[in-house]
Amino acid sequence: MKWFWILSAVVLGLLFLTNPDMDDFKVYIAEEARDLVREQAGAPGLGDILSDGAAQMAEGYADQVTEHKDYYLFSTYKINIAPRNISKRTWHFLGIGGNFVNLTRFYDKD
Repeated sequence: MKWFWILSAVVLGLLFLTNPDMDDFKVYIAEEARDLVREQAGAPGLGDILSDGAAQMAEGYADQVTEHKDYYLFSTYKINIAPRNISKRTWHFLGIGGNFVNLTRFYDKD
């Protein structure tokens, strides 16, 4: 039973120490924007130029359009770029263990 508490304390400590913050999220969302634009553009040269611009824009505006809630062991992020919480324009993410998980598909009802 003693090992259970030791292991639990270690796991909780690691989650606390690796809980991503808003700066980590900005880097993540910039990479996601870069990859999405590069994939959609198709043309390698043009895709690279457009994707770099999209990444800079996403990183620059992320904290203005993102609702961040810190729960110490994990964090949630909600990006809403449209008025009146239109669900198609809202993305949900979970930050845990230094990583991000896109939860948007669980929120979309369509």
